[in-house]
Amino acid sequence: MMIEYKIYITRIKFNNYLKILYNLIMKYIIGVIIHNDTQYNHMKDIWIKNMSINGLNNMELYFIYGNDNNKNNKQVERIVGDIYNFYGKNKETLYNILKKTLDFMEYIDNTHTEYVFLRTNASTMFNLPLLKHYMNDFTTFKYAAGGTFTSSTQYFPNGLFEKLNFISGTNLCISQSVVKQCVNARKTIEFYGTSGFLEDVAISKFILHTMKCDKVCFISRIDILDQIELQHYDSAYNVFCFRFKSNNRENDIHNMNYLLNNNFDIKILLEWVKKLGINHYVNEN
Repeated sequence: MMIEYKIYITRIKFNNYLKILYNLIMKYIIGVIIHNDTQYNHMKDIWIKNMSINGLNNMELYFIYGNDNNKNNKQVERIVGDIYNFYGKNKETLYNILKKTLDFMEYIDNTHTEYVFLRTNASTMFNLPLLKHYMNDFTTFKYAAGGTFTSSTQYFPNGLFEKLNFISGTNLCISQSVVKQCVNARKTIEFYGTSGFLEDVAISKFILHTMKCDKVCFISRIDILDQIELQHYDSAYNVFCFRFKSNNRENDIHNMNYLLNNNFDIKILLEWVKKLGINHYVNEN
């Protein structure tokens, strides 16, 4: 009986050790699609400030550029802490957004043992502790994908069209195994891109319509455009993803700063943008 008890205790200690080791290895990777201009650089500064204030252990932030921004001929450059610049293999063009995203997926899959990946853009902000809690759910499923879902109708020169549901590029979150599938199917996804699909639609077409996911998770999102849109929400105050895309980028930068400086207090944000005259709500649930 004593021997069996010692074996039982040893197994518990070993399993606890494995959990600790797994938590040390697991990385929550955020990839921000960006290019080099003044307004995007301001948004980048806000991202870095958010990460510096609210970033958590095992969370890594990468700004994904085209190769023409690579002045030092390095694929990855550390900015500070766990914040990096990543440079794809091709020049900065609208079509090459897809290529540099796939370049980054290939990079993290070659350099990280355990991870979850979120693809976003510079004008989207996250409450990072809540984002990590969301991403942590992806570690328990092999093929998991999530984000804010929307639809798009793609028209082709021959007169045909295809309507697709896809995950918005503002918050495309996928598990490690899905990243591997995307890397292995790069030629297929790039073919979707050359067929006219935008980058997030092309990736989603493969993830949602070609491979099979065993877990699909939604992300609620507040859009601060020239009106307020509440995307897929039950309560606005549970939202941790915010998209800023009005016709005035200076206003977007100001509102991003306002949200961060008020510690992601959604009530304060909504009251603030109402004062700016942005008070029309559209529920796209």
